[in-house]
Amino acid sequence: MEEALPKVVFVAVVLALTVFGGSFTADRGQGERREGILVTFVTSAPVSLPRSESALSASLSDTQHDSPLMPDESLNNSSSQVATQTAAFPLELNRPKEKLPSPPSAQAGPPEAQAVQEANSLPGSERGVVRSADAAFSGRFHRVRSDAPPSITARVALVADLETGESYFAKGADRVWPMASLTKLMTASAVVRTMKLTDTVVFSDEASAAGDAAKPALVKTGDVYSVRDAMGIMLLASSNDAADAFADSYGRERFLAEMQEVARAWKLSSMRLSDPSGLSPSDQANAQDLRAMALHIWGEHPMIFDLTRKSAVTVQERASGRRTNVPSINLFAGTAGFLGGKTGFTDEAGGNLLSIFSYKNHPVFFLVMGSDDRFRETETLASWFKTNYQ
Repeated sequence: MEEALPKVVFVAVVLALTVFGGSFTADRGQGERREGILVTFVTSAPVSLPRSESALSASLSDTQHDSPLMPDESLNNSSSQVATQTAAFPLELNRPKEKLPSPPSAQAGPPEAQAVQEANSLPGSERGVVRSADAAFSGRFHRVRSDAPPSITARVALVADLETGESYFAKGADRVWPMASLTKLMTASAVVRTMKLTDTVVFSDEASAAGDAAKPALVKTGDVYSVRDAMGIMLLASSNDAADAFADSYGRERFLAEMQEVARAWKLSSMRLSDPSGLSPSDQANAQDLRAMALHIWGEHPMIFDLTRKSAVTVQERASGRRTNVPSINLFAGTAGFLGGKTGFTDEAGGNLLSIFSYKNHPVFFLVMGSDDRFRETETLASWFKTNYQ
């Protein structure tokens, strides 16, 4: 009996190894999708995937561009693997967290579309909504992970395909919220429809009065700039002076009517416009309409986003010949993969940021409004998107 025992134990061990080994081998030989996640197994020794880009400047962008990129230019895609590693966003921001006043609460809009589901219903977290598993493989990008969406302070946020409007993350996307200086994108759109880039704009006393006393003045009363240069001052430095100079040069009431006509033509039904600079809290829109606005600008007036991609421009005052370097206040400007966007801030709006990034040769729209840290939260959303969608 004692001699037979080792044999019994040996047979039992062999059987166990056979059963578990066979099961393991079978699992490793196939791929499956579970709850919208693509799970891939290998049949032999593990294969190391190429490292994902070390910064989202390479992952939300597929190549570095030193000059403005027209929307119809193609990007080189150097990455074909399904990468699920978390990557950093275009900038590693070595700066303190933005201390912005908390914006007022806003009325919630109607229910989100059926293609999204509540990711976390706890009132304190307000994580937003993501596409459901049923929709995970229906669009340009498919869901490869099911990480919970990030918790952000922004009262309104949207991550979407710029061209189709397909939503990957939404928070309060139907809320109407103060646009602040995002309004200047509509101002620029009205400018290119009513003026020639070689026309001149005079900065009047009224326009100069709109400036921020806390910032060094880029322009002086009586300065004359080309429309192109004034556009650079308005979009990169977010100059209220420049926005008002456009309105005053054209006729303020006529110019505001033109801005409103652009909104009607683009069917931006939630948008309200009463001031070209965005200082008025009555300049408002919801996230869905801001995505639609960005798409129209992308297709119809590409030079606007081309300008906002630049880290700086040099402008020349016509009468004196004085040349001034105008740096962008957008921390993403000049980084790889950034295709354009606009900052905005007022006490009523909080921190707003509209951004378009290239991901796998395609423009992806990011928006945060009413954020305590707009750049950091855009980074967080982009890193989550890149990790979860391929």
